[in-house]
Amino acid sequence: MSELRLTTSRTDTVDVLEVHGNLTAATALILHSQLELLLQRPDPVIVVDLRNAQQCDSTAIAVLLAAAAAATTTGGALRLARPPGPVCATLRAAQTMRIIPTYGAVSTAITANPIDLLDTPGAPLDPTRRPAVSTLGDTPAVRGASLR
Repeated sequence: MSELRLTTSRTDTVDVLEVHGNLTAATALILHSQLELLLQRPDPVIVVDLRNAQQCDSTAIAVLLAAAAAATTTGGALRLARPPGPVCATLRAAQTMRIIPTYGAVSTAITANPIDLLDTPGAPLDPTRRPAVSTLGDTPAVRGASLR
């Protein structure tokens, strides 16, 4: 039995990927495969709805970061929406929300409305604050991973 269930819907030109369960090393391949399919569209814009995500680890973050990079290189975007408390804390600790725009609602993620950003992408990092998650570049999922 899988610890992760993903459902996809499409709103205009935006794909919304709804996450149910755990985003961990055990389920990273499922997430990777679904994002890879969505990235096949021209100029892909993907909103990952995290409302029902129970946890998120560094391997899943690496998959999200790789998908965001792949989307950006093809003129698209990857955005996150509604991360629950523990998932939000992990994303914030790993500085992910400074790289991938993260919104409080799916509707504002779809429109990329900056009023609802949970953190500011591209903002200078606080040099006194250290990420709680290990360096992503050292994880096996990142070393050889590619979503394009």
